Amino acid sequence: MDDEHLFLEANNEIEAGNKKQALWIKALALVGGDEKKAKHQYILLRVEQLRQDKESIESEGNIQPGGQGVYKSLYFASFVIGILLVSYIYLLNFDNFSETMLIHITPLWFFPMMSYI
Repeated sequence: MDDEHLFLEANNEIEAGNKKQALWIKALALVGGDEKKAKHQYILLRVEQLRQDKESIESEGNIQPGGQGVYKSLYFASFVIGILLVSYIYLLNFDNFSETMLIHITPLWFFPMMSYI
């Protein structure tokens, strides 16, 4: 598993002063109070936490890494298709459709738009 980004995230937390206080205290206790060693210990502990959080999220939702972006793109594309169909039907071609036909084709634009919301 490529976890370099997790190490970077943990280090950035320390550099920005956003470290988890309880975890920092644990790291200090594990290394006997040496702050330099505690930084290294904190990074190792925090990476393990981040790894567990990531695995927990992926297993709960049965989501493959990177899979959410695909769904968001699909929903957004369906929304755009819905908008394009509404525009075509009601702005450009309204007079060419009967009232009955407009009712029958409503699901063609309604459901793609609602899938995004």
